[in-house]
Amino acid sequence: MGRHQHHCHDGYAWLVRTTVASAERLTQRLCMQVAGAPEGGGTWGDYASFVTHMQTLAEEKDVDLLLVDSGNMHDGTGAEWAGSVTHGEYRDGTVRRIPAWRYRRASGGATFAPQLITCCQSEEFFKQIPYDVLSIGNHELYVYANTLDMHTDFARHYEGQYLTSNVNITVFDEDGQAAVTASSRRESSFSGQSGAKCNVPRGRRVTAFDIMFDFTTNTVNTTVQPVEDLVRESWFLDTIVDEPDLFLLVGHNPVEGRSSNWQVIFDTIRKLHPTTPITIFGGHLHIRDCVQLDDRSMSLASGRYMETVGWMSVDLDKDGTGALNLSRRYLDANPTTYMYHTGSNFFTDEGKNITEGLYELEKRFGLTYQYGVAPRDYTLTRDPYPSNGSLPSLLAEEDCLLFP
Repeated sequence: MGRHQHHCHDGYAWLVRTTVASAERLTQRLCMQVAGAPEGGGTWGDYASFVTHMQTLAEEKDVDLLLVDSGNMHDGTGAEWAGSVTHGEYRDGTVRRIPAWRYRRASGGATFAPQLITCCQSEEFFKQIPYDVLSIGNHELYVYANTLDMHTDFARHYEGQYLTSNVNITVFDEDGQAAVTASSRRESSFSGQSGAKCNVPRGRRVTAFDIMFDFTTNTVNTTVQPVEDLVRESWFLDTIVDEPDLFLLVGHNPVEGRSSNWQVIFDTIRKLHPTTPITIFGGHLHIRDCVQLDDRSMSLASGRYMETVGWMSVDLDKDGTGALNLSRRYLDANPTTYMYHTGSNFFTDEGKNITEGLYELEKRFGLTYQYGVAPRDYTLTRDPYPSNGSLPSLLAEEDCLLFP
């Protein structure tokens, strides 16, 4: 029986990627069904349409389709900052609204009062995707208000699916006393879960974890536990005793290199289950990457800025010990690619509503204002230095006014 998995990460609220003027975009997108014209990038609504069609295809083919995201939705485009409002919950019971740009992260002390929650309108669009497993990223941990929002709102929306195996937050009650700490809520951290066991629709058993890389510049009142300590925790060891059909590891963590710590988790699982299939979905380095730690596993990273939808296919073999039939593909995140895989009658009502909502958000907050036009594309590494297309050349040799 096959299992297919979609993967995104490091999106930074890149929910609208086209450069066409807002008034023209929706008409252009609808006409694509007839004309088949390519487009530079898709919207979050287009991705929602793609997910709907892929779920239908999975049903028809009698396979499981899992949707995963491995973090970093904060600190990105204007869509993420637009309309962000910080809600101050004060000890006297009042609630005050403070523009998000007025917020500054807490420093020093062990307590944080008032507790401030940053509510980003882009999150409401993000929530329209029915993810199966999500994880936190380092950009959700730089500002306590963002972290608290993920705790109180986002994780609860995806209850049981937003995993934070080695990340936790401390929150405070009305008396300023710590109500949740890493030590007291290890079995159910972050209003999500440290680990999850579930049966997917076709009866396969999946055990999932989220593993953050060894991040050390997180905000006050949050913790990121070193993975070497995590694998000695009794809750973790108890969770991996029973053998599932698949271990699903999702986390903001490179799939290889010196900052990756997947190997520690992988080796700990392999000591108990030497042949159980393991799939790993990482991120953080903003690259497309794929490695195999053995022939019954695969690790995937899927780009950045919602430019890529990672795809992994696994044929799970009951009680098998030989090499798994694994494949992976990177899909450019635009309607042309989506329609190639799903058919021409593509744009769903739900997807169009999301796209229209995003365009309205852009219009309301002036996000399409044109400050200027570059004469060409400039790249960091694709064009050699020195050359006309090299960004380092532009900065070194031209008179550039970076900050007016």
